[in-house]
Amino acid sequence: MTEDQIKDVLMDMGYSLRDQDAQWYRSSAVYRGGSNPTILAINKENGAWKDFKTGDKGNLKELIRLTLNISDKEINERFKNFESDNHYKPSRPKPLPEDGEIFPTSIMDNFVKDNSYWNERGITSDTLDVFQGGVCFAGVMKNRYTFPIFSSRQDLIGVTGRYIYNIKSDSLIKKWKIKGAKKNWRYPLQINSKILKKIKKVILVESIGDMLALWQAGYRYVMVTFGTEISLSIINLMLSLDPDEIIISFNDDSGRGEAGNNAAKKEFNKLSKYFDPHQIKVYLPTGENDFGSMTADQILAWGRYNNVTTI
Repeated sequence: MTEDQIKDVLMDMGYSLRDQDAQWYRSSAVYRGGSNPTILAINKENGAWKDFKTGDKGNLKELIRLTLNISDKEINERFKNFESDNHYKPSRPKPLPEDGEIFPTSIMDNFVKDNSYWNERGITSDTLDVFQGGVCFAGVMKNRYTFPIFSSRQDLIGVTGRYIYNIKSDSLIKKWKIKGAKKNWRYPLQINSKILKKIKKVILVESIGDMLALWQAGYRYVMVTFGTEISLSIINLMLSLDPDEIIISFNDDSGRGEAGNNAAKKEFNKLSKYFDPHQIKVYLPTGENDFGSMTADQILAWGRYNNVTTI
């Protein structure tokens, strides 16, 4: 590939190139949603690159794969275009990882505004209305209070629902059901993106129930990981936000084998590869094992003890 062809490939993917010198371009890290215009160095002659924020580096094919979310086979097909007719044929990129599968919004037509389940747990209807959820009495989310998950483009990319009746210990019914690629979710970014950018802090919790309890108490710079593993999509989001403080607040299951503590330690180590360790804190909930079991006063006491402020 010639230098001009490499430049065409990069610009077709959305990279705004600045000349550093005769050998290198500088650009933002489009592949992870970065905004710093000089954080990525790209070699003009061969497309080799290095990200000075994360330390990641690779060749041009790897950068294409990360940016467009396509397979190695598809990348090789694109490179054949150069070999056959010396001309790059761009094609529409696949949806970014944050988008994933798109669901019809008609799903929400089945939502009934019955907030009694959450009201009994101290979550007001005013709080719940922000998240546009409701009870489904038909379909795959039957008998579940269901929340829509939107992308930054306001596409519906998933739903998740909490079963609202008592679950027997021997039942096969799961407390939460998820439809969609949760690894791509950044929830509730559809609601609090401006808050995250302004306050430069993020609290990471396992479930929507934890998020609602924190939100109700005034902690609204929160993200849901939907489990005890922080996805690459959320990490990329935080890299773009560059928060001053990341707070891991997974459920404290220490009474059942220290699962929450061990998960927090594991994810602390993962995040330390991307952020300075002093940016990362582990503040587990002090209730029975999660924020959902704590009162608003208990959550506020947790915040005061850990110097975590409301907004």
